Amino acid sequence: MKKKLLQSVFIWIFFIPLFSQGQSQSFILYHQLKVQAEQEICRSNFEKALFYYQEAFKVVKNPFVKELYNATLCAALAKDTTQMFLLMDKCLRRGVQFSTFEKNKATFENYFELYQWSYYRENQEQLHKIYLKRVNLEYKNLLDSLDIIDQQIRKEKRLWVSNFPNSKIGVNQISKINEIDSIHAETIKGIILKYGFPTERNMGINGKTDMLYYGHVCVWHTIDKEFMILVHNAFLQGDLDVERYIAKLAYAENNQEYHYMCYDCPKNIDKNTKIQIDNARKAIGFPTFDEMNNIIDFYKRTDNPYQFIFNYAIKQTRD
Repeated sequence: MKKKLLQSVFIWIFFIPLFSQGQSQSFILYHQLKVQAEQEICRSNFEKALFYYQEAFKVVKNPFVKELYNATLCAALAKDTTQMFLLMDKCLRRGVQFSTFEKNKATFENYFELYQWSYYRENQEQLHKIYLKRVNLEYKNLLDSLDIIDQQIRKEKRLWVSNFPNSKIGVNQISKINEIDSIHAETIKGIILKYGFPTERNMGINGKTDMLYYGHVCVWHTIDKEFMILVHNAFLQGDLDVERYIAKLAYAENNQEYHYMCYDCPKNIDKNTKIQIDNARKAIGFPTFDEMNNIIDFYKRTDNPYQFIFNYAIKQTRD
């Protein structure tokens, strides 16, 4: 296990020099600042979290929707009405449904009677049309069709539940999956050259849920070396968020040990290795092990009306 972790550290350190150029460095700083915002959320210091989000938004033109959404909640909880509505406007134009805010009474109920709230309630459909103009429907429909094939092969005997190593999948089933993934890889690399890397800006988000999720499983299951270069470039250009980037590396490495880089610190690694990994994580704007533990604790607290969910969006757990 330690050997694999050290190999993982090498991967991180190998790519760090790539982060020193232009736009790449801006997005690294963006991710580093949003980690600080998330740490302040864990401390229920929403005003300071909002400050870090605002600093992050200054360094890039296209922040990710989940950060805009989280910052909107922080502004509301910090009672910064002006910033809350400015951020809400950006969220609605990027695909977040107005109902996502309206059903979160614990955060937004005090704003329901304001004229700005009425304005967005009445104009939500127009704002959503503005969002839909950003979505490349031709590209999205093509990837949707590949997703159907991707999932059909994996749904045999509920294979979709066990895509990771050590799962009990037969040799013939693995062969079928690999064959489909290999065919899709060539197709996907070709259409990326035509349309660009699939992002939340050209694909849209699943704005009807609190997950604020974007992505296609056929793209997720593509892991050959040529495609991983596209993944690295997409991350550096701000088309791929840092959480998905790390998870993609974990999936491409094809071992569960690498997933510890995402979520928790293995108990049997020495102090120096932990420091190496932490430094590599910080260098690309991902939480250190201790920072990740804060997020996990925030998630588990029973007295907390909020939690981080998939994709690091904040979700209200109770009124």
